[in-house]
Amino acid sequence: MLDEQTKQKINEYPAAIKNGDSTKLNPLFEMIGGTLALIARMFLDNPDDDWHVVSEVYRRVGRSILTYNTSRDGYTWLYQIVKNTARSHNKTESKHKTINLNYLESLKQYSPETITAEWIDFCDALKQLDPESKELIIERYIRDIPIKQIARKMRISESAVCQKISKIVAKIKKYCDKS
Repeated sequence: MLDEQTKQKINEYPAAIKNGDSTKLNPLFEMIGGTLALIARMFLDNPDDDWHVVSEVYRRVGRSILTYNTSRDGYTWLYQIVKNTARSHNKTESKHKTINLNYLESLKQYSPETITAEWIDFCDALKQLDPESKELIIERYIRDIPIKQIARKMRISESAVCQKISKIVAKIKKYCDKS
């Protein structure tokens, strides 16, 4: 539970930010970031995404601060933003499941025992892809770049990116099934 002094600052900081004092945004999130992460966990399908949601909330607060009604309770406002962001995140993640390749871990712990037949098949399948398809798979599943960001970079719609990724993943699965 938050103490009265913290609640008061939570109400003061968004008002100050709205009035142009952008220096209050970082202290606000330093003060209640952990609380926001706990709230996010309540609404997330994958609780490990809590800090991802908090970072998105930080961006959303920065973008929407001009619409903040200073007569409202700041904590309730932030709670709603966290809840909506978590639910939006669930929808996005359910549409675009990330394949857990454990790529970075296998590079850190390289030894013959850590290399599986599936990993070799996957690497061989990647070699068969054209450069654009390979880069798309690496960005989405290894670098874990969101679909939205990839779409912006490629200057195409998010649904087009999803379709491309689905086709590429199908090719990889087909190749791996043949091996």
